[in-house]
Amino acid sequence: MSDNTIITQYHELVNNNIQYKEDWTYGSGLHRHHIIPRHSGGLDEENNYTYLCVDDHILAHELLYKIYDNPNDLRAMYMLGAKLSTEYRIIIGNFCRDNDIGFHNQKWDTSRPEWRKKGIETQKTLYEANGDKNFYYWSTTEGRKERASLGGSISSKTNTKFLEQQGTFKDKDKAIAAAKLSAKFPVTDGTNMKKFQSEEDRQEFLSFNSDWKSGGKPQIRKVQYTNGTDIFVSRKAAADFHKVTPDTITNWIKSPKKPEWKTVES
Repeated sequence: MSDNTIITQYHELVNNNIQYKEDWTYGSGLHRHHIIPRHSGGLDEENNYTYLCVDDHILAHELLYKIYDNPNDLRAMYMLGAKLSTEYRIIIGNFCRDNDIGFHNQKWDTSRPEWRKKGIETQKTLYEANGDKNFYYWSTTEGRKERASLGGSISSKTNTKFLEQQGTFKDKDKAIAAAKLSAKFPVTDGTNMKKFQSEEDRQEFLSFNSDWKSGGKPQIRKVQYTNGTDIFVSRKAAADFHKVTPDTITNWIKSPKKPEWKTVES
């Protein structure tokens, strides 16, 4: 498909949907899309808006990416729920790494609480507008009471009635099928191992973590523990010497306030 064809397709998509402005309301299912995206200098002005369903919104950003080669449009597709190819995920990962975006940003740890607060506010707004039994509802007093009435003594893995109320599974067969898919896609950095529920999730993690690779059991690495002066052959030995628990030693190693504590190759 030529660039001119893609540009024409994009302009037809956005121009044909401007007419749905009157249908765009909260909960209508329509998204307000910037014809010239904000990441490309587009303004929050009425003549820069069109109104798209989520699938068309994803398509719009894919067309924009093909026209301008801006990874921000791939990020927009991902945030809209698109199932991106491995190639696209790697492009996003490299772009975020090179531009200090997301958890590559030094402010990640301090900004996460603020994002969480905004997420809860959004959930609250959706619940108040539509009565949806979402995350916010289940955290309220009323929601907690209903959750308890569904069988608090039953494991959440088997309480399919509760899972169905949450919109997680519609029936027991799907719940069982999902459980069978769990943690079938491992990655390792040679020492540690993580598992993911899908190949897409695994590839997304790998695109952000170049030191990891797919599959394989981690190699057992023998380590010793040191406080900068003494070297201990095991975590327990260090804990016994300092009269603390082994978990305390682990916490000291992770703590920036205890820079002298670390693990060393044996």
